[in-house]
Amino acid sequence: MDFIVGFAHVLLFCLYYQPAVWFIKNIWISALWWQILIVIGLVLSLQLFGHLIFQGSFPAFRLFEATITTPYFMMFLLINSFTGYKQEFIDNVMKNKFKWKSIHPIN
Repeated sequence: MDFIVGFAHVLLFCLYYQPAVWFIKNIWISALWWQILIVIGLVLSLQLFGHLIFQGSFPAFRLFEATITTPYFMMFLLINSFTGYKQEFIDNVMKNKFKWKSIHPIN
């Protein structure tokens, strides 16, 4: 793992820890909590339909990719977009991303 990207994740989690604890303690059963769950459900449904309509396939969900690889890479892209950090790596990923892309159409 890259030290700067790992440090950015630790910093992000430290910043959000106390607000998350407060939220769970104070809003857990309230109507706002249920509204948030409904919005999350709608957003995930829209993502599913977007994949089905525009890509013709179900979204790929691999647990390790969804919980580790994608958040790490997104943080890496954010740091790169603001600082140009390791631009040659990003250029190489963007050049080769179509080799790795796998779309399995629905038949």
